Amino acid sequence: MRKGGVGPGRVAMAWVVVIAVCVGIRCLQLGSGLPSVNRFSWDTDEGTPINCALIMGTGQWHPGTFGGAHLYMYLLTVVYGVAFVAGRLTGAVKGAVDFALSYWTDPTLFYLLGRGLSMVAGVATVALTYRMAKRHYGEAAGRMAGWLMLALPVHVAMSQHSESDALAALLTTLS
Repeated sequence: MRKGGVGPGRVAMAWVVVIAVCVGIRCLQLGSGLPSVNRFSWDTDEGTPINCALIMGTGQWHPGTFGGAHLYMYLLTVVYGVAFVAGRLTGAVKGAVDFALSYWTDPTLFYLLGRGLSMVAGVATVALTYRMAKRHYGEAAGRMAGWLMLALPVHVAMSQHSESDALAALLTTLS
């Protein structure tokens, strides 16, 4: 341990706790409204990137819309591709038709994967905010910025829906 300071092990452990809290807060509502997402949901836009990503998964690489953030839809297509391959390897999915039909019978998996992608972007934004503030203004400012971003209600909500908002916040912070 350094004289008069906090050792690197304690700082690393503190950030493990911060990231764990961040993930925990964002996981609280990931399953909200599932599986009946489109029937009584206040957020009717959530299905758009999911539907576009599923269409792109058939080989049509244009998302079918000129509105919204296409990068999120492309990333979501990759996530669904990984889920399909994992399902094939484990035997949970018999083929592409089976995978597609599972969306129509119970879309929960697809919404959770999309919300998980948003959660990862939200957690990355918290970590990036900490690092940027620390680099420019010092450790105390970094911690404060990280904790504020961790608990910011709008950012938490963005990180819990399958939409491009959390990814946009990450890319904006990165720029």
